[in-house]
Amino acid sequence: MELAKILEPINIYFDEFERRYSEYLMSDSKFINDILEYSLNHKGKRIRPALVFLSARVCSPDKINEDDIERMIKSAILVELIHSASLMHDDVIDNSEYRRGSKTINSKWNNQTAILSGDYLLSKALQLASELGFDYTKLIITTFNQMCLGELYQLERVKDINLTEKEYFQNIKYKTGELLGACCALGAMSVNASDKQVESLRKFGENLGIAYQIKDDLIDYVYDVEVSGKSAFNDIKNKKVTLPLIHSLNSSLEQEKAELSRIFKNGEVTDESVLVITEIINKSNSVQYCKMISEKILNDSIKELNSLEPSPYKDSLQALCDFVRHRNY
Repeated sequence: MELAKILEPINIYFDEFERRYSEYLMSDSKFINDILEYSLNHKGKRIRPALVFLSARVCSPDKINEDDIERMIKSAILVELIHSASLMHDDVIDNSEYRRGSKTINSKWNNQTAILSGDYLLSKALQLASELGFDYTKLIITTFNQMCLGELYQLERVKDINLTEKEYFQNIKYKTGELLGACCALGAMSVNASDKQVESLRKFGENLGIAYQIKDDLIDYVYDVEVSGKSAFNDIKNKKVTLPLIHSLNSSLEQEKAELSRIFKNGEVTDESVLVITEIINKSNSVQYCKMISEKILNDSIKELNSLEPSPYKDSLQALCDFVRHRNY
Protein backbone atom coordinates (compact mmCIF):
# COMPACT_ATOMS: atom_id res chain seq x y z
CA MET A 1 0.00 0.00 0.00
CA GLU A 2 1.25 3.49 -0.85
CA LEU A 3 2.24 5.67 2.09
CA ALA A 4 -0.29 8.36 1.16
CA LYS A 5 -3.08 5.79 1.39
CA ILE A 6 -1.83 4.53 4.75
CA LEU A 7 -1.88 8.04 6.21
CA GLU A 8 -5.35 9.01 4.94
CA PRO A 9 -7.04 8.74 8.39
CA ILE A 10 -4.75 11.50 9.73
CA ASN A 11 -4.51 13.73 6.64
CA ILE A 12 -6.57 16.41 8.36
CA TYR A 13 -3.67 17.14 10.72
CA PHE A 14 -0.84 17.54 8.22
CA ASP A 15 -1.70 20.98 6.82
CA GLU A 16 -1.77 22.44 10.32
CA PHE A 17 1.45 20.60 11.19
CA GLU A 18 3.29 21.88 8.09
CA ARG A 19 2.11 25.46 8.64
CA ARG A 20 3.12 25.56 12.29
CA TYR A 21 6.36 23.63 11.76
CA SER A 22 7.44 26.14 9.12
CA GLU A 23 6.49 29.08 11.35
CA TYR A 24 8.30 27.59 14.32
CA LEU A 25 11.55 27.23 12.36
CA MET A 26 11.76 30.80 11.15
CA SER A 27 14.07 33.37 12.76
CA ASP A 28 15.06 37.01 12.27
CA SER A 29 18.06 35.94 10.20
CA LYS A 30 17.71 35.68 6.40
CA PHE A 31 20.74 33.36 6.33
CA ILE A 32 19.16 30.90 8.76
CA ASN A 33 15.77 31.15 7.04
CA ASP A 34 17.32 30.41 3.62
CA ILE A 35 18.91 27.23 4.99
CA LEU A 36 15.76 26.07 6.75
CA GLU A 37 13.52 26.88 3.78
CA TYR A 38 15.83 24.75 1.65
CA SER A 39 15.43 21.95 4.18
CA LEU A 40 11.64 22.39 4.19
CA ASN A 41 11.54 22.20 0.39
CA HIS A 42 13.25 18.81 0.54
CA LYS A 43 11.18 17.28 3.31
CA GLY A 44 10.96 13.56 3.93
CA LYS A 45 8.03 11.21 4.34
CA ARG A 46 6.99 12.70 7.73
CA ILE A 47 6.84 9.22 9.25
CA ARG A 48 7.57 10.52 12.75
CA PRO A 49 4.77 13.11 12.91
CA ALA A 50 2.48 10.48 11.38
CA LEU A 51 3.35 8.09 14.22
CA VAL A 52 2.47 10.79 16.76
CA PHE A 53 -0.93 11.39 15.09
CA LEU A 54 -1.76 7.70 14.66
CA SER A 55 -0.71 6.80 18.20
CA ALA A 56 -2.84 9.60 19.61
CA ARG A 57 -5.90 8.66 17.60
CA VAL A 58 -5.59 4.90 18.10
CA CYS A 59 -5.89 5.63 21.85
CA SER A 60 -8.78 8.03 21.26
CA PRO A 61 -10.45 6.73 18.09
CA ASP A 62 -13.92 8.23 18.50
CA LYS A 63 -13.19 11.84 19.40
CA ILE A 64 -10.39 14.16 20.41
CA ASN A 65 -10.66 17.56 22.10
CA GLU A 66 -8.87 20.80 21.22
CA ASP A 67 -6.35 20.56 24.07
CA ASP A 68 -5.37 17.05 22.99
CA ILE A 69 -4.99 18.19 19.37
CA GLU A 70 -2.75 21.06 20.50
CA ARG A 71 -0.47 18.71 22.46
CA MET A 72 -0.48 16.25 19.56
CA ILE A 73 0.57 18.88 16.98
CA LYS A 74 3.28 20.23 19.27
CA SER A 75 4.57 16.69 19.89
CA ALA A 76 4.73 16.09 16.14
CA ILE A 77 6.72 19.29 15.62
CA LEU A 78 9.01 18.29 18.49
CA VAL A 79 9.96 14.90 17.03
CA GLU A 80 10.43 16.32 13.52
CA LEU A 81 12.81 18.95 14.91
CA ILE A 82 14.88 16.24 16.62
CA HIS A 83 14.85 14.09 13.49
CA SER A 84 15.81 16.92 11.13
CA ALA A 85 18.63 18.04 13.42
CA SER A 86 20.03 14.51 13.62
CA LEU A 87 20.00 14.20 9.81
CA MET A 88 21.95 17.43 9.40
CA HIS A 89 24.56 16.14 11.83
CA ASP A 90 24.59 12.65 10.26
CA ASP A 91 25.27 14.08 6.80
CA VAL A 92 28.38 15.83 8.13
CA ILE A 93 29.60 12.72 9.93
CA ASP A 94 29.02 10.57 6.85
CA ASN A 95 30.28 13.14 4.32
CA SER A 96 26.98 12.65 2.47
CA GLU A 97 26.40 14.70 -0.68
CA TYR A 98 22.76 13.73 -1.23
CA ARG A 99 19.67 13.16 0.85
CA ARG A 100 16.18 12.66 -0.60
CA GLY A 101 17.70 13.10 -4.05
CA SER A 102 19.00 16.62 -3.34
CA LYS A 103 22.23 18.18 -2.13
CA THR A 104 22.71 18.01 1.62
CA ILE A 105 23.17 21.24 3.59
CA ASN A 106 26.83 20.42 4.22
CA SER A 107 27.32 19.89 0.49
CA LYS A 108 25.37 22.97 -0.63
CA TRP A 109 26.82 25.23 2.10
CA ASN A 110 29.47 23.69 4.38
CA ASN A 111 29.94 21.52 7.46
CA GLN A 112 29.82 24.41 9.93
CA THR A 113 26.50 25.59 8.53
CA ALA A 114 24.99 22.09 8.74
CA ILE A 115 26.17 21.51 12.32
CA LEU A 116 24.99 24.87 13.61
CA SER A 117 21.67 24.56 11.78
CA GLY A 118 21.16 21.20 13.47
CA ASP A 119 22.03 22.75 16.82
CA TYR A 120 19.48 25.51 16.19
CA LEU A 121 16.76 22.90 15.56
CA LEU A 122 17.70 21.08 18.76
CA SER A 123 17.41 24.30 20.76
CA LYS A 124 13.95 24.86 19.28
CA ALA A 125 13.00 21.28 20.19
CA LEU A 126 14.01 21.74 23.82
CA GLN A 127 12.12 25.02 23.97
CA LEU A 128 8.98 23.31 22.68
CA ALA A 129 9.38 20.33 25.02
CA SER A 130 9.49 22.69 27.99
CA GLU A 131 6.16 24.16 26.86
CA LEU A 132 4.60 20.69 26.81
CA GLY A 133 5.71 19.84 30.34
CA PHE A 134 8.14 17.81 32.43
CA ASP A 135 7.14 14.31 31.23
CA TYR A 136 7.55 15.33 27.59
CA THR A 137 10.87 17.04 28.28
CA LYS A 138 12.21 14.05 30.22
CA LEU A 139 11.23 11.62 27.45
CA ILE A 140 12.71 13.66 24.61
CA ILE A 141 15.97 14.43 26.46
CA THR A 142 16.38 10.73 27.34
CA THR A 143 15.64 9.80 23.73
CA PHE A 144 18.14 12.25 22.29
CA ASN A 145 20.78 11.13 24.79
CA GLN A 146 20.36 7.54 23.59
CA MET A 147 20.46 8.63 19.94
CA CYS A 148 23.81 10.31 20.62
CA LEU A 149 25.08 7.20 22.44
CA GLY A 150 24.12 5.09 19.42
CA GLU A 151 26.09 7.33 17.09
CA LEU A 152 29.08 7.37 19.44
CA TYR A 153 29.03 3.59 19.84
CA GLN A 154 28.96 3.29 16.05
CA LEU A 155 31.84 5.77 15.71
CA GLU A 156 33.83 3.86 18.33
CA ARG A 157 33.43 0.64 16.37
CA VAL A 158 33.80 2.02 12.85
CA LYS A 159 36.06 -0.24 10.79
CA ASP A 160 35.74 -2.88 13.54
CA ILE A 161 34.75 -6.06 11.76
CA ASN A 162 34.48 -7.82 15.13
CA LEU A 163 31.24 -5.97 15.88
CA THR A 164 28.65 -8.56 16.91
CA GLU A 165 24.98 -8.72 15.96
CA LYS A 166 24.05 -8.02 19.58
CA GLU A 167 26.14 -4.84 19.59
CA TYR A 168 24.72 -3.81 16.21
CA PHE A 169 21.14 -4.18 17.45
CA GLN A 170 21.92 -2.15 20.56
CA ASN A 171 23.32 0.61 18.35
CA ILE A 172 20.33 0.80 16.02
CA LYS A 173 17.90 0.63 18.93
CA TYR A 174 19.56 3.77 20.27
CA LYS A 175 20.03 5.42 16.86
CA THR A 176 16.58 4.86 15.37
CA GLY A 177 14.35 2.71 17.56
CA GLU A 178 14.31 5.10 20.51
CA LEU A 179 13.03 8.07 18.49
CA LEU A 180 10.24 6.16 16.77
CA GLY A 181 9.30 4.69 20.14
CA ALA A 182 9.21 8.21 21.57
CA CYS A 183 6.98 9.37 18.68
CA CYS A 184 4.39 6.77 19.56
CA ALA A 185 4.66 7.36 23.30
CA LEU A 186 4.29 11.14 22.87
CA GLY A 187 1.22 10.64 20.71
CA ALA A 188 -0.40 8.45 23.33
CA MET A 189 0.60 10.85 26.11
CA SER A 190 -0.97 13.79 24.26
CA VAL A 191 -4.44 12.25 24.67
CA ASN A 192 -3.82 11.09 28.27
CA ALA A 193 -3.71 7.39 27.35
CA SER A 194 -3.13 4.76 30.03
CA ASP A 195 0.42 3.80 31.02
CA LYS A 196 -0.14 0.39 29.42
CA GLN A 197 -1.14 1.96 26.10
CA VAL A 198 1.80 4.37 26.19
CA GLU A 199 4.25 1.50 26.79
CA SER A 200 2.70 -0.80 24.15
CA LEU A 201 2.90 1.94 21.54
CA ARG A 202 6.44 2.85 22.60
CA LYS A 203 7.51 -0.77 22.03
CA PHE A 204 5.65 -0.82 18.71
CA GLY A 205 7.57 2.26 17.54
CA GLU A 206 10.89 0.99 18.83
CA ASN A 207 10.57 -2.29 16.93
CA LEU A 208 9.37 -0.45 13.84
CA GLY A 209 12.44 1.80 14.06
CA ILE A 210 14.83 -1.13 14.39
CA ALA A 211 13.31 -2.83 11.35
CA TYR A 212 13.39 0.50 9.48
CA GLN A 213 17.11 0.91 10.23
CA ILE A 214 17.90 -2.62 9.05
CA LYS A 215 16.17 -1.81 5.74
CA ASP A 216 18.05 1.51 5.61
CA ASP A 217 21.37 -0.30 6.06
CA LEU A 218 20.32 -2.80 3.42
CA ILE A 219 19.39 -0.07 0.93
CA ASP A 220 23.01 1.10 1.02
CA TYR A 221 24.03 -2.20 -0.57
CA VAL A 222 21.13 -2.64 -2.96
CA TYR A 223 19.91 0.69 -4.38
CA ASP A 224 21.56 3.76 -5.88
CA VAL A 225 20.84 7.45 -5.49
CA GLU A 226 18.20 7.52 -8.27
CA VAL A 227 16.09 4.96 -6.39
CA SER A 228 16.79 5.70 -2.73
CA GLY A 229 17.65 9.38 -2.86
CA LYS A 230 20.90 8.58 -1.02
CA SER A 231 24.46 8.06 -2.15
CA ALA A 232 25.04 4.39 -2.91
CA PHE A 233 27.49 2.37 -0.77
CA ASN A 234 27.96 5.27 1.64
CA ASP A 235 28.22 2.96 4.66
CA ILE A 236 30.87 0.85 2.94
CA LYS A 237 32.89 3.89 1.91
CA ASN A 238 32.72 5.21 5.49
CA LYS A 239 33.62 1.73 6.78
CA LYS A 240 30.46 1.36 8.84
CA VAL A 241 29.88 -2.21 9.91
CA THR A 242 26.16 -2.96 9.55
CA LEU A 243 24.09 -6.15 9.56
CA PRO A 244 24.70 -7.24 5.94
CA LEU A 245 28.44 -7.13 6.54
CA ILE A 246 28.26 -8.72 10.00
CA HIS A 247 26.27 -11.66 8.64
CA SER A 248 28.59 -11.99 5.67
CA LEU A 249 31.63 -12.12 7.95
CA ASN A 250 29.96 -14.84 10.02
CA SER A 251 29.00 -16.87 6.95
CA SER A 252 31.91 -16.48 4.54
CA LEU A 253 34.95 -18.61 3.92
CA GLU A 254 38.17 -17.71 5.73
CA GLN A 255 39.70 -16.33 2.53
CA GLU A 256 36.74 -14.00 2.03
CA LYS A 257 36.82 -12.90 5.67
CA ALA A 258 40.50 -12.06 5.29
CA GLU A 259 39.75 -10.00 2.18
CA LEU A 260 36.99 -8.06 3.97
CA SER A 261 39.30 -7.49 6.92
CA ARG A 262 42.06 -6.21 4.64
CA ILE A 263 39.73 -3.75 2.91
CA PHE A 264 38.38 -2.32 6.17
CA LYS A 265 41.78 -2.02 7.83
CA ASN A 266 43.49 -0.35 4.89
CA GLY A 267 43.01 3.18 3.59
CA GLU A 268 40.24 4.54 1.38
CA VAL A 269 37.63 2.10 0.08
CA THR A 270 37.90 2.16 -3.71
CA ASP A 271 35.20 1.37 -6.27
CA GLU A 272 36.98 -1.93 -6.87
CA SER A 273 36.81 -2.72 -3.15
CA VAL A 274 33.08 -1.94 -3.12
CA LEU A 275 32.53 -4.50 -5.88
CA VAL A 276 34.49 -7.12 -3.91
CA ILE A 277 32.46 -6.44 -0.74
CA THR A 278 29.07 -6.55 -2.49
CA GLU A 279 30.02 -9.77 -4.29
CA ILE A 280 30.92 -11.47 -0.99
CA ILE A 281 27.72 -10.20 0.66
CA ASN A 282 25.57 -11.48 -2.21
CA LYS A 283 27.33 -14.83 -2.14
CA SER A 284 26.65 -15.26 1.60
CA ASN A 285 22.88 -14.51 1.19
CA SER A 286 23.23 -11.66 3.67
CA VAL A 287 20.57 -9.56 1.93
CA GLN A 288 18.02 -12.34 2.39
CA TYR A 289 19.10 -12.79 6.01
CA CYS A 290 18.57 -9.10 6.78
CA LYS A 291 15.10 -9.22 5.23
CA MET A 292 14.24 -12.25 7.38
CA ILE A 293 15.38 -10.53 10.59
CA SER A 294 13.49 -7.37 9.67
CA GLU A 295 10.36 -9.44 9.05
CA LYS A 296 10.55 -11.04 12.52
CA ILE A 297 10.95 -7.66 14.23
CA LEU A 298 8.01 -6.20 12.28
CA ASN A 299 5.85 -9.11 13.43
CA ASP A 300 6.89 -8.38 17.03
CA SER A 301 5.91 -4.76 16.46
CA ILE A 302 2.42 -5.66 15.23
CA LYS A 303 1.83 -7.86 18.32
CA GLU A 304 2.13 -4.75 20.52
CA LEU A 305 -1.10 -3.46 18.94
CA ASN A 306 -3.18 -6.47 19.99
CA SER A 307 -4.60 -4.79 23.10
CA LEU A 308 -5.86 -1.76 21.17
CA GLU A 309 -9.41 -1.71 19.84
CA PRO A 310 -9.99 -1.94 16.07
CA SER A 311 -9.97 1.39 14.23
CA PRO A 312 -8.71 2.95 10.98
CA TYR A 313 -5.75 4.26 12.99
CA LYS A 314 -4.76 0.78 14.14
CA ASP A 315 -5.05 -0.42 10.54
CA SER A 316 -2.69 2.36 9.46
CA LEU A 317 -0.12 1.46 12.12
CA GLN A 318 -0.17 -2.14 10.92
CA ALA A 319 0.10 -0.95 7.31
CA LEU A 320 3.19 1.09 8.21
CA CYS A 321 4.87 -2.19 9.11
CA ASP A 322 4.08 -3.43 5.60
CA PHE A 323 5.46 -0.18 4.19
CA VAL A 324 8.77 -0.76 5.98
CA ARG A 325 8.72 -4.39 4.91
CA HIS A 326 8.59 -3.44 1.22
CA ARG A 327 10.61 -0.22 1.48
CA ASN A 328 13.34 0.47 -1.06
CA TYR A 329 13.80 4.22 -0.53
